[in-house]
Amino acid sequence: MSTFINQEDEDTVVYTFTEVVQSSSLQEQFVLACVETGVLEMAGPAPHEWRFTTEMCQQLQKAWRLHNDLEVQLQSLPLVLDLIEEIEALRHDVQYLRQRLRHWEPD
Repeated sequence: MSTFINQEDEDTVVYTFTEVVQSSSLQEQFVLACVETGVLEMAGPAPHEWRFTTEMCQQLQKAWRLHNDLEVQLQSLPLVLDLIEEIEALRHDVQYLRQRLRHWEPD
């Protein structure tokens, strides 16, 4: 059963391993491999102890698309996901800096 926790003043829904597998149509082995390779870092040694946030479920879906659609190796998923996250952060920074630069440009 999904539960709510209060994390940093935000209500967060957490899911069990079974709920993630059933609701996402991901295979158990893929989720286990994602934890083993470091796509997700879980607290607790066994799947029945793991709890997944919505953000973690989205990360699993992204990992599945990379693996299934683009044939990214399981061992490479953590690196590829980190690089994608870094690119997104850099794009955000560039957008912010462009907005600040417009402030100083003459009309």
